[in-house]
Amino acid sequence: LRATATDTDTDTDADTDTHAGNLTVDGTAPHEANPARMRTKTSVTDPLWIAWLHTASDTPALPGRLGLTFAPGKKGHGSFVDARWERDLDLDLAVLVRERVGLLVPLIEDHELHELAIPDLEARAAEHLRVRRFPIRDGAVPSDDAATRGLVNEIVSALRAGTNVVVHCRGGLGRAGTIGGLVLRTLGLDADETFARLRRRHRTHCPENDVQRAYVRRWVADVVPGVPPPSTDAVDDHVAGAVFGAAIGDALGHPTEFLSTEAIRSRFGPRGVQGYVLYETDAAGRRFAPFTDDTQMSELVLEALLDVGTTDLDATMRDLARRFVVWRHTPRGGHRAPGNACLAGCAALERGVAWSEAGGPRAGGCGSVMRAWPFGLLFDDLAEGERWAVAHSKLTHRHPIALAASAAITWGVGLARRGEPVDVILDAMVGAAGRHDDTTAQMIRRAIDEARDGTPPEVTLDRLRGWAAHEAIAGATYVFARHPDAPRAALLEGANTPGDSDSLASIAGALVGARVGASKLPPEWIREIERRDDLSALVARASRGARVSVASTESAESTPRRLRRRNGSRRG
Repeated sequence: LRATATDTDTDTDADTDTHAGNLTVDGTAPHEANPARMRTKTSVTDPLWIAWLHTASDTPALPGRLGLTFAPGKKGHGSFVDARWERDLDLDLAVLVRERVGLLVPLIEDHELHELAIPDLEARAAEHLRVRRFPIRDGAVPSDDAATRGLVNEIVSALRAGTNVVVHCRGGLGRAGTIGGLVLRTLGLDADETFARLRRRHRTHCPENDVQRAYVRRWVADVVPGVPPPSTDAVDDHVAGAVFGAAIGDALGHPTEFLSTEAIRSRFGPRGVQGYVLYETDAAGRRFAPFTDDTQMSELVLEALLDVGTTDLDATMRDLARRFVVWRHTPRGGHRAPGNACLAGCAALERGVAWSEAGGPRAGGCGSVMRAWPFGLLFDDLAEGERWAVAHSKLTHRHPIALAASAAITWGVGLARRGEPVDVILDAMVGAAGRHDDTTAQMIRRAIDEARDGTPPEVTLDRLRGWAAHEAIAGATYVFARHPDAPRAALLEGANTPGDSDSLASIAGALVGARVGASKLPPEWIREIERRDDLSALVARASRGARVSVASTESAESTPRRLRRRNGSRRG
C-alpha cells in the first residue's frame, strides 16, 4: 500500500482520523512508525506556518487576512511521517501575535485538545486575541448549517473590519480547509476558483475528502447581516503615499546606514543606491526589500490609533505600550537594529513604568520622530494630533528635541496630505517644533533656508546626519523642501546620506508621499516592499479614518470631538 506524494512528502500535519486506514511509506501505521526513523518536530525546528488564503490585495475592501494552520502547541505522533510533534504553545501563539492575528477559530473537539496535550489552548490564546471555538468532528462537515453560516459571516465581518483571522483544526487541511472554502465562496469565488486557490496557497488535498469538498461546492452564501457591501470608495492616495513612502525610504536607506558618503559611492557607484539593493525571500518564494525598525514601530503606532481610537489618550498609549513590549521580544520579520533608547523604553514599560515616564529624559535620538507621522494622517485637528504625537514620544524618548521633532512631522504630514502649499507646510513644521524646543525649530529653519538657497546635500546632510531627533527632522525637511513633488529624487537623496540614512529617508518619504500620493511613487518600489499586503491593509483602514477626519471639517456637530478642527478656517 502507498500514500500519495502530497500525503507523504508535504502534508506532515494532516488530520488523522480521515486516513485511519492508510499506511506510511514504509508500510507501518501512523502510530506504529519506525522508531529508528523517528524525529521530533518542535516549534523551533518547524515554526508555525500559516497559509494565507485571502489578503488585502485580493479584495481591497476586505483588508483583513484569512489563514489556515494546524493546532498550535500540539504534541503526539503525526500522520504519514515518522515524526513526533513536541510543539511549544507559547512559541506558536507568539507567531500568531507577530502576524497580528485578531481572531483564532479552533475547530477541534474537546477530546482532541486532551489528545494533543493542549487542554488550555483556548484560555492561553485568549490572553492575546479573540477565540471563537467551533468544534467539528474530524473528517466530517459541520452538522448545523445555520450555525455554520453564523460563523462564516462573523469571519467575513472581521475581515471587513481589518482583523486578521486564522482557522485551525488538527492538521490544517480537512476541517480548516472546509471553513476556509466556505469563506471564499461567501467572498464571491465559485467552487472551482475556491479549490484552485486552496491548492495554490495551501495544499493539494484541501479540503481533504470528497464529503468536505462537496459541502463547499454546494454552499450558497448569505448576504452577511450587518456587514455593508464592499466599499466603492477609492483608497486615499495620499494616505497610501505616506505609508508606502515611509516604508520605501526605510528600505532604500537600510544598506547605507552607518556608511560615509565616500563609502556609499565606493560600494554602490558615484550616484549611490538608485533602487533596492537588499533583498530577502519569504516563505512563498517572493523576493522583497526589507525595511527596518522604523517601519515596524510606525505600523504599531498606526494600528494602535486604528484599533483603540483617538478619543482616550491614556487608553491608546497604554495599548501602544503593550505593543511595544511585544515588539521588543518578537518583532515581525525579526530584529532590525532597533535603537538603544527604544529598547530601554520598552524594557521600562515591561517593568511597569508608566508610559509617560518610560522614556529616558535625556533620550533625544530619532526613534520617536521616525514613527510619529501616523498622527498627521488620522487627526484633522492637528493641534490635537501634535499633543498625541508628543505624548507618544514619551514612551521611549522624553528629551525636548524628540518631542519637538514628533510635533513637526505631525504637522508636516497632515498638511502635505491635504495639499497645502509647501511654504505653509514648512512654516507650520517650524512653528510646531518651536512650541517644544527652540533649538529644533532653528535647525529646521536653517535647513529650509539652505534648501532654498541651493546649498548642496553634501554640505547640509553631512551636518544633519539624523542620529538625533532634531537632525533627523531637519534633514528630512531639507530633502522635502528640495523635492516636494519629485518622490524618486527625494527618496534617493535621503537614502544616500551619511549617518542614519534609513530614518532620514523614511521621514522624508512620509512627507513627500503624503503630498504626491502613492500613484506618483515608483510602482516597482511599492511592488517589492516587504509585507506589501499588510501595508495595503493598513492603508485601507487608515483611508477610512482619514475620510472621516476630512469630512469632519464640514460637519463638526455630527462628528466626534477628536476629529474637529479648532484653529479657524485654514486646516492645520
